[in-house]
Amino acid sequence: MTIFGLDFIESTHNTAVAYTASYEWYIVLMSCTVAWIGTFAGLNTVSSIRSSQTRMGKIAWGFTGAFALGCAVWSMHFVGMLAYSLPVPVKMNLLITAVSLVPAVVASGFAIVFLTFGELKLKGTVLGGVFLGAGIGTMHYFGMAGMEGPFILRYDATLFALSILIAVVLAILALYVGLGTVQSKESNVLQTVVSAFVMGAAISGMHYTGMSAAYFFPVQGETTMSASHGNFIAYIVVGVTALLST
Repeated sequence: MTIFGLDFIESTHNTAVAYTASYEWYIVLMSCTVAWIGTFAGLNTVSSIRSSQTRMGKIAWGFTGAFALGCAVWSMHFVGMLAYSLPVPVKMNLLITAVSLVPAVVASGFAIVFLTFGELKLKGTVLGGVFLGAGIGTMHYFGMAGMEGPFILRYDATLFALSILIAVVLAILALYVGLGTVQSKESNVLQTVVSAFVMGAAISGMHYTGMSAAYFFPVQGETTMSASHGNFIAYIVVGVTALLST
C-alpha cells in the first residue's frame, strides 16, 4: 500500500526478514543536543524581533530564527541517521537531503511568527502546533526518501501515525510554553531553556518513533555487507551542527 509516495507494510509482508538496525547511543544523545541548541537559538530571536524598532530588523531576525530552528530539525534528523546502522551500505541522496531543509525552515518560520505575534488561545495554539508538527514530519519522511542502498523501505502504519501524533502534540505544548515564556514579564533564560527542551523533545520524539516505524527489506539477490555511511553529506551535517552551536 502506497500513500503520498510512502510504502506501508501489508499483511503479506514478513517483517522478520527485514534488516536489524542498531544505534550508537552517544550519537543519539548528540542528535538530541543539536535539537535543543537549535530551538534555544531560534526562541532567543523572538525577543529580538519584538524589540526591533524597524521592519527590516524584524524580518532579519525572523529569518535568522526560522533558519536556526529549521536547521535544528534538519540537523537532528541527519545526525540521528548517523547513529542508525544497517548491515548494508547506506548513502544519502544529496539533492533530496538539501531540499528536505525547506519544509523544516518554512514550518519553523511559522512557529517564530506565531511566538512573536500570537496569543495564548487554545484554537490558535492547536493550529500552530499542527502546522509545526506536520512540518517536522514532512522533513523527516522527505529526508528518509533520500536513503539509498540495497533495500526496500516500508513503514508500519501504526507507528507512522504515532510519530506524527507525537510531533503535533509536543509541538502544541512547545508553542504554548514558548508563547507563555516570551510574553511573561518575568521571562528568563531558564524559561527559554524549558521551552527549547519541549520543542527539542517534539523533534527528537518524532524522529526516533518514525525510525521505529521503518523496515528495511533486503533486495532479492543482494548479499549482506559491512555498513557504510561513506557519504560526504555526513560532513555537511557536522558542519551545520557546528554552526548552530556557535
